[in-house]
Amino acid sequence: MDSTTRNRYLIIGVAVCILISMVIFAWVAYYRRNSKKSKKNNKGMLWLNEDKSMLEPHVFDTALDVSGNDVAVDEEEEEYGVSYTMNINILKWLYDKKVNYREILTHGTGSFEYLDSKDIISLAIDSKKNDIIIKVNTVRGLGPDMSTVQKLLCDVESQSEQDVHDDEPEIANHEEQVAIKYFPLDEFFHIGLVLSKKRLDVYKNGQLYGSKVFEGKIPGLKKRRKLFPIKFFHGKPIRGVISNFMYFERELTIPEMKHIFHTGRKPGTGTDMNPEKLGENDMIHANECDSTLPSFERASAAISGAASNAAQASAKAKAAAAQAAAKARAAGEATSAAIDSSYDS
Repeated sequence: MDSTTRNRYLIIGVAVCILISMVIFAWVAYYRRNSKKSKKNNKGMLWLNEDKSMLEPHVFDTALDVSGNDVAVDEEEEEYGVSYTMNINILKWLYDKKVNYREILTHGTGSFEYLDSKDIISLAIDSKKNDIIIKVNTVRGLGPDMSTVQKLLCDVESQSEQDVHDDEPEIANHEEQVAIKYFPLDEFFHIGLVLSKKRLDVYKNGQLYGSKVFEGKIPGLKKRRKLFPIKFFHGKPIRGVISNFMYFERELTIPEMKHIFHTGRKPGTGTDMNPEKLGENDMIHANECDSTLPSFERASAAISGAASNAAQASAKAKAAAAQAAAKARAAGEATSAAIDSSYDS
């Protein structure tokens, strides 16, 4: 083999090596980009398209996976609220007269029945009827100033270390609660919670179920939501499953909540119901206090009114049935009398 042929083969070999290296580099870059995109899209999400048993406790560390936002923002521009969405299916009702509540989740270190002063929110099933009770920890405007309260609530020292600070004022927590009444059994339903400093909006199956303006407020929510975990199913057992849990460090809007309910995806994932493509007039924010939004008082009144109407309809039906029976008896008696008179004649 002469030198010219040898050089030609050498050049071809080098070109093939470079080509293979470029293909490998492109594949690795593509894999990393898709992996990062997948991790970003799944931040703040649990059990996507998976039924997680409520009999198995779970802890979601918000310090490691905190963001439901698509774009990182500066601390000063970061939004204040927090939102939770999930699909729930209670497969079988468990009744025990010694049990008051069966806890679904608590954002904090305490429990539904014994909320710690630093806990944010807790959900539980009423063991006596198919209601979901939602508790929110608020602080009223009495006692220490709010800046001091915020400092205390965002302190993650252990209890033994806290006992050293005897001069610090005691925080007077005020638990405020609402209820989602008569949820279905053995059937999936969707719950959405949007929490701000002064208000809670509750969604059921993509629709605004009710809103509650707190008597107190929630200080330090921007920091506390990252400091404390979300604990699932740490109370009495629940025979049910949960799926598509999503956690956002901002207040979801009504169109965004509908988007999640209908698609099972985070807002802004390129579907037809992307709220970012809606006009500005279509964006109804959860923190807008509009008198047209349903309140829990109006919802309870509607339920009571429906029950009253049903009772009245039932009473009318019973009266009509009694009247028809009386007429039938009278007709029967008249027929019997006519027969007897014919025999007498």
